[in-house]
Amino acid sequence: MFVFAQIIAIFAIIAYSFAPHQKSKKNVLIFKIVSNLLYALQYIILGAISAAGTNLISMLQSIIFYKYAKENEKVPVLWEVVFSAIIILLGIFSFTNITSIVPIALALLTTYGIWQDNLKIYRMTCAFAIFCWIFYNIYISAYMSAIGNIFQFISSIIAIYNLNIRNVDN
Repeated sequence: MFVFAQIIAIFAIIAYSFAPHQKSKKNVLIFKIVSNLLYALQYIILGAISAAGTNLISMLQSIIFYKYAKENEKVPVLWEVVFSAIIILLGIFSFTNITSIVPIALALLTTYGIWQDNLKIYRMTCAFAIFCWIFYNIYISAYMSAIGNIFQFISSIIAIYNLNIRNVDN
C-alpha cells in the first residue's frame, strides 16, 4: 500500500502543479479539486488523518467556490468562515501530536488564499503552503509528495514571476 500511495501522489502532484499557472479562478479550482481528491487518498493510505481530512474539506470548498467562479460571482465571506471553522474542528478532533497541526494551519492559509478573487494572493499563499508541506511530507514518509512539493514550489515561483511580476498574457 505504501507504493500505491506514492503512485497516487505522482498524479496529485501533476494536477496541483497546473493550478498556479491558470489565469482564471475557475481553472485553478478544477485542478485543485482533482489534486485534493488524489492527495486525500494518499494520506488515507498513509494514515495521516488530519492531512486527508483537510484535503477532502479543500476539495468540497473548491467545488463550492467553483460554482461561484463559473457564474463570475464573489464567494461570500460566510463560506470562508464556514470552511475555516470546519478545518479548526477537524484539527481538534484529529489532533494526535504537534505535527498534526501542520495540515490544519496550511489548510486555513490556503482556504484564505483561494477565497480571494486576486489570484496573486492565491499564488503567494500556495507557494508558502507548498514549501511547508515539503517538511511535513518528509516527516510522515510521503516521500513522493515531498519531492513533488519541491517541483510544485518551483512551479509556483515561476507562475508568480510570469503572471504577477512580468504580467505575461495578463
